[in-house]
Parts: sequence; structure tokens; C-alpha cells
Amino acid sequence: MSRGRSWVRRLAALTAALVLAAPLSTSAERRPSEWTEGDVSRGALLQAMNEQRARRGLPRLHRNVRLDAAAADRIRDMFEYGYFDHVAPDGMEPFVWVRDRGYRYLRVGENLATGQRAAREVVEQWMGSPGHRANVLGNFEDTGIAIASGSPDGRRGHGFTFVAMYGRARDDGRPPEH
Repeated sequence: MSRGRSWVRRLAALTAALVLAAPLSTSAERRPSEWTEGDVSRGALLQAMNEQRARRGLPRLHRNVRLDAAAADRIRDMFEYGYFDHVAPDGMEPFVWVRDRGYRYLRVGENLATGQRAAREVVEQWMGSPGHRANVLGNFEDTGIAIASGSPDGRRGHGFTFVAMYGRARDDGRPPEH
């Protein structure tokens, strides 16, 4: 009788081990650069933008800490003052956040989105808008990204708000473009 119980216990332990190990082996096979349709991370947004650029033979955008900080400042301002627009209620334009974070730029751009639930969805919508598409595919080398849950003005659904700042560093003494 104890021999039967021992076999049952071993079978139960083996079954439990297989059940617990299955999700681990599946996730271990995934690479950190892979993501799902529902991913809203900064890495997923950058990857989706760079996929669009690669399809057209354009160089990749690179994350820049100063632009990340500018995007974070920008999204905080929108949530603090309850607006969703490229120009703040006090008239501050996107390039000011970039300049204030010390990014010396030749060109700067900004894309905003709110209400979406996935990075891929955001980039697909940007690609359908001439101005946003121009930024994703533009003559930029750096980007900064910020993402927050909800909508800053509370009227645009229950997804996320996305800010992407784009920059091309100034290196030739030319004046900045806005």
C-alpha cells in the first residue's frame, strides 16, 4: 500500500513540475527584444518605430536619456494641467522641454497619442497621419519616450498616453529648427 502511495506522490510531483516548468520554458525561449501586440513599453514603441524605418531603409532611432527626460517632463505637464495638445495651455512648445533637458538639437519633433492599448497600435496610427509619419520617418537620430496610464484630459478612453520626442543633435553650429 505504501508503495502505491509513493508512486502516486511521485507522479503528482512530476505532473506539478511539468505544469510549473511549461510556462517557464516557453518564456525562456522568448528574446527580450520580442514583444506582444499588447506591449506598451518604451522598448516596444521604439521597436515599432524602428521597424517602420527599416522597411524604408532608414537608420534606426536611438534612445537618448535627455530626450527621455524631456518626454517625461512633457507627459507630467499634460497630466498635471489636464490637456492633450502639442502646445501647453501656457504656450510652451515641445522644443522647450528638450532644450531645458540640455539636448542641443538641430531638429526636434514630437508625437503624441492617447487612448491606445499597445505600442504597435500607436505607431500604426502615427503612420496614417502625415505629420506624425514625418516624425517617425524623419531626419532624426535620437528619441525619448514616456508612457503613462490613462488620458491627461480624462476624455480619451482608458488606454495609455504616449509621448515620443525626436531629435537630431546639433554638431555644425547651424541654428536649431522647430
